[in-house]
Amino acid sequence: AEEEKQPCIRLFIKNENGTIVAVDQNFKPYLYVVADEPTKVVKAIDKLQMEEENRTIKPESVGLANRTFLGQDVKAIKVTFDNPKDMAPLRHVMRSIRGVKEIYEFDIQPARRYLIDSDLVPMGGISFSGDVVEKNGVKTVLLDKPPAPT
Repeated sequence: AEEEKQPCIRLFIKNENGTIVAVDQNFKPYLYVVADEPTKVVKAIDKLQMEEENRTIKPESVGLANRTFLGQDVKAIKVTFDNPKDMAPLRHVMRSIRGVKEIYEFDIQPARRYLIDSDLVPMGGISFSGDVVEKNGVKTVLLDKPPAPT
């Protein structure tokens, strides 16, 4: 289906007028890699590419990020993906790169990651904006920016 090509996050929002589906097509799943020599490993990860299910998968972006893991300040590598399905196969390849010590946050489901990053709480208030489309009697909002808690 058309929707399969571009992964997105769907939020089902109830208000006094019924249910609205808010769709965010801009969220990209990610994980962090800790390595002995982060600058070298960034270059190696950035070059990763593999074929799976008749398509080429590779990281969408790779960059350095300051993080705290287990109370330690660390220069980590943030690896972002276009599709959540790409994380597992590429993560296994990343483990084999010389200098990679650990991979973090790969096991956080995209929906949960989205809630965490947006500071949203299930059943909590939310504010959002975007283009409204009605599809099969369901009001859908294509978000123009991530929602915010209220």
